[in-house]
Amino acid sequence: RLPYAGIVVEEVNQVTIGATVSNTDDRVKFSNLQYGIKIKDAYTTIIGCEFDNIEAGVNNQNNTAAKFFDQGAIYAMHSYLTYAEQPLKKLVVGSSVSGDECIFSDGSVGIYAENCLSLIGESGNSNMNTFSNFSCHAIKLINPHRGSVVTNNSIVQSRMGIWAANILQNVTLNGNLVPNPDNLFTINENLMDYVRYGIWIQNMSCIRRFQQVKIKDNEIHLEDSLDDVYGIRVDACNGINISNNIITRGTSDPVSDDIHTKKGIWLARTKHAAVYDNKIYRLGSGIYGNGDMHSTQFFCNVFTNSWHPFFFGTLSVITNQ
Repeated sequence: RLPYAGIVVEEVNQVTIGATVSNTDDRVKFSNLQYGIKIKDAYTTIIGCEFDNIEAGVNNQNNTAAKFFDQGAIYAMHSYLTYAEQPLKKLVVGSSVSGDECIFSDGSVGIYAENCLSLIGESGNSNMNTFSNFSCHAIKLINPHRGSVVTNNSIVQSRMGIWAANILQNVTLNGNLVPNPDNLFTINENLMDYVRYGIWIQNMSCIRRFQQVKIKDNEIHLEDSLDDVYGIRVDACNGINISNNIITRGTSDPVSDDIHTKKGIWLARTKHAAVYDNKIYRLGSGIYGNGDMHSTQFFCNVFTNSWHPFFFGTLSVITNQ
């Protein structure tokens, strides 16, 4: 059986794990564990740590680790409700300070967080959290609180880069409503190389148009040898902003059979969205649409060597562009 966890944190008002490092050998290191850091109902900041070969599960009869994809090197599982006496449910990984970035490698899931405010990375920062060789998800968020941000992370050779679903918009923390940030949820300035699927978000519709979910300024290089890939996938996220992303796939041009399997941006059942200023290279479908996309606008996108810049399924609905 794998050792259980490096650190377990439960119901703590605020704790920092790790420290700023000037030498990579000085990082707090977690390896060959079921969990690196396991968190419940806490406000936790994690900096300057390294996680390697974290595989949640127990050894089976063949003496290999059984993988559970809803767990991770950092695993933050919080109660859905927050009461006045409980700590803020917040996860911070990395910061703007050089040496605070965290390194993740070789596992099924890098970061898994549920029902918390997640701040993973720091925008515009040169020192990125790095994720490599994850068989399921590098970053997986369920019910992130409004105001959560995933920014400036590097993800390499992983099946799925970032997956998130079900934004929590009206949540009480410490007896008070969460402040109303301009952006409900943001994924921006992330770099992905040799991934099968870049970004996938589901069920994150905005109550008010100006409080948008945003996917912007990401650079995604898809695995060239795989038959089924996409850069950005969005399902049921009314009012989303998808802009200034770069999505590429290898060096070979697509063929007609790639229309349904190699997609730059996949948009389904998403109304009142804005998809603009994206640059898409060598995909079977640059933008692939399905379902009701009433009042969604597509403009100023650039397609290079894509078989179909736009492809809309038989049940698609779009309005004037």
